[in-house]
Amino acid sequence: MDREARDLRADAQGRLRTLRDAGLRAALDANLRAQDLTLRATDLYRRHLLEQRSSLAAALERTRAAKGVADNTARTATLAFDVAGMMRDGDRDFGAVLSLRPPVVVPFEGEALRREFEGLSRRLGEGPTS
Repeated sequence: MDREARDLRADAQGRLRTLRDAGLRAALDANLRAQDLTLRATDLYRRHLLEQRSSLAAALERTRAAKGVADNTARTATLAFDVAGMMRDGDRDFGAVLSLRPPVVVPFEGEALRREFEGLSRRLGEGPTS
C-alpha cells in the first residue's frame, strides 16, 4: 500500500506540472492530500505492527522460559515421587529380609530308614523263598 500511495503521489505531481485546468488541479491537490494522509497512516500502522511484533517476541520468550520451568518442575516432582517410592519399597524389602528366620534344624535320626534297611537285610539274608 505504501508503494502504491507513493506511485500515485508521483503520478499526481507529474500531472500537476502539465495541467492548466483549475478544477483538475484542485482534484489532484485533493488526491495529494489524501495520499499524504495515506502515507502517514501506513507509516503509523507499520510502527504499530513492529511494536506488536516486539510484544509477541517478548511474550514468546516468556512462554518458552515458563515452559522450561514447568518441565523442570514436573521432572523434579516425578523424581521426588520415584525416590519416595524407592525408599518405601526398600524399607519394606529390608523389613521382609530381617523378619526371615532360619528353619529349625532337627537332627536326622533316620529311624524309618534303619527299619527299612533291617527289613531288607533280613529278607536278603533269609534267601529266596519258594
